[in-house]
Amino acid sequence: MTANPLQTSLSALETIAFILPGPWGPIASAALNVFGTLIDPEQPDPNKPVLDAIAAGFADLKSFLTSQKIDDANGYIKFMEKWLASTEDLKTLDTSTSTLKKVIDAAKSISTIETPTNAIETTISAVESTLKNADTKSQNYLDLTQAGISTLIGLRVCQASCLNYRVLLQQKLVCALERSDRDEDKKTVFDAMQDLQSYFDVLCTTVKDYLADKGVISDFETKCDNAKDTVVDRIGSVQHEGSEPAWPWRSAPDGYYYEDDCTPPIRYDEAKNEYQKQIVGAGLYSIGTIEWVKTKDQKAHVEQLRTARISALKKQCDDFKQDALKILQAAKDKSTAGVDGQPAPASTKPTVEQKQTEWKNAWKFTAKWVRYSVQFQGTTITTVASPSSDWVKCNWSSDTCPEVTLPDDPSGYAIGRIVLREVADDQTGHNSTTYAIPLPNMTTKTLVDLCPVNDDDICPTALIAPVIRWCNYDSRRGDPKRTWPDPYRVRYRYKYTNKKGKSLEWSPWSVPFDRKSADFNNDGYYNANYYSAQMLVPPVPNCDFVLQRVFKGEDPKVIKARVAAAGNGLVYLCDDEGP
Repeated sequence: MTANPLQTSLSALETIAFILPGPWGPIASAALNVFGTLIDPEQPDPNKPVLDAIAAGFADLKSFLTSQKIDDANGYIKFMEKWLASTEDLKTLDTSTSTLKKVIDAAKSISTIETPTNAIETTISAVESTLKNADTKSQNYLDLTQAGISTLIGLRVCQASCLNYRVLLQQKLVCALERSDRDEDKKTVFDAMQDLQSYFDVLCTTVKDYLADKGVISDFETKCDNAKDTVVDRIGSVQHEGSEPAWPWRSAPDGYYYEDDCTPPIRYDEAKNEYQKQIVGAGLYSIGTIEWVKTKDQKAHVEQLRTARISALKKQCDDFKQDALKILQAAKDKSTAGVDGQPAPASTKPTVEQKQTEWKNAWKFTAKWVRYSVQFQGTTITTVASPSSDWVKCNWSSDTCPEVTLPDDPSGYAIGRIVLREVADDQTGHNSTTYAIPLPNMTTKTLVDLCPVNDDDICPTALIAPVIRWCNYDSRRGDPKRTWPDPYRVRYRYKYTNKKGKSLEWSPWSVPFDRKSADFNNDGYYNANYYSAQMLVPPVPNCDFVLQRVFKGEDPKVIKARVAAAGNGLVYLCDDEGP
């Protein structure tokens, strides 16, 4: 039978796909959040199925380790029990920082990869030794071997689980940070996040390198094949036993069997030949003699049973191997893709320069002091703020505003940013007020921070990429079949303009409504065979739109942006001119 740990490991790995929210990807998530059109903000609790699967898997692993008296596994069992117990603290972590150290230490203890004798690696060595020294003639050799292989894979899944558990911890840490007013608590949370990030970066690299090693998968294949060869080779040939009955007494009945050469040997599918008494040689002058005549020879039947048994054993082993390889390949794919990666807080501070806007009264904080910090947004968390920029005195004219150079996310996990502007009376921060500026993309390197005295006179920077979708019907021309000629790889961006025709910065380039669409290319261009393109953009009072279209390999072209519809706080810009 296939051992429980293998199926549980597979279940855990599939469940742990794990903690990413919703049906949308990073780009769509950022856009939808900004536009205020979340379809289903009520997400189910991601903790329970993951932790339940891990707990069930651990119960199976523990059972095997204890039953085989693998003493070196005691450390792993202890660490794992501590880790699972710590998950209960997730319920209170929102409001208290007192459990932080306990939770972080427990998460790290599952595999202290910085030391050569960590719990998981020690246990893996012990299981390997048990498998190597297993008696190949024991009756339960196959079950024992498959349970051992399952355990090895389960231990690796536990390591991978830590990578995903990070997401839960970071999410809770951010909640703790947001709910705390004490600087001491904030420092504790910030230090814990950095400690956690550093640890998991090392763990991720280690697991990734392990899974990338071709010898690992090959080793598991060899183990499975060796187990199959061993149990199949133990099945002996069909043997004859006994002798044919003789007159006048019937001797011991004869028949056939085959044997599993285990310790002790086990006979399988014994079947006796069948005989009947018949009178032979009877005639007019003779009464004949009574003999035993064979009516059914069982050799062919037992041969068939033997063949079927060997086929069943091979299938059991091959099915087991496929499940094992499926788990390893899934873990490898997830690791390579950077599963559940979340950004660490920005470690560098923004820098601030002056930007000439050519608009009077473009900056209302003249004579004030200003500084900036940045938070990264992941798929499920928002980090703590970066270090703040130096204080800058706004001793410039009102047509000049700050231009902020933003820090990058070296991990590549951030999908957006929140820029925090702090305005104060002096460089000590006296009478300071903080304003949050959402920036839901990672392509914008600098922020032109317009903050006008009168919003009616000034157009803001277009911070949000237009979300593009396609329509095959143009209401003005009424032609549902007209399409653009191939090739037409295209992308769009926009900017705001006021009644005087003045505008400022372009938005980032367009992103597809469905980012997994096969029509969307990695270079940012979109393929579609429809006539009309629609862009979803946020409206700004008293500002119009300028739309720019670029076909691959051609110069940009400014086109008229026709407003197709409006609703849910969105404006649909329509391009139906064609190429």
